[in-house]
Amino acid sequence: MSTGIIVLIIVLSFVALNHIVDIIDKKVNGIKIRPPVYSFALDMEYKLKLNDHKGGWTQNGFVSLYSRLLDEVEELEANIKNCDNHDNPDNNYWMSLTKTKEEAVDVANFAMMIHNNAKRYLGEDV
Repeated sequence: MSTGIIVLIIVLSFVALNHIVDIIDKKVNGIKIRPPVYSFALDMEYKLKLNDHKGGWTQNGFVSLYSRLLDEVEELEANIKNCDNHDNPDNNYWMSLTKTKEEAVDVANFAMMIHNNAKRYLGEDV
């Protein structure tokens, strides 16, 4: 093998290793992602994957997405109220916490869709 190929293999190995370290360290573009943000983003992606069959959001207008976001905010609010009412014996507190977590992800996903569409219209990288 020529020296140039060996150097290329070493460089590519180093780049790949740095990328793997970034993934393990939860870094994107050199920015370390906070564990709660990383966890939340994973939950967002999981929920989006569950809905891939719906075809995405790039064809939806801002008003439509905003309306859906407001619907999700109402659902989140209802669940938060149930969480705050944990002394009520009729209230399933743990179910309310789980549902609150899921609704927060739904709100974030619709906000992300609006953000993503705006970036696309502005010609920014998405």
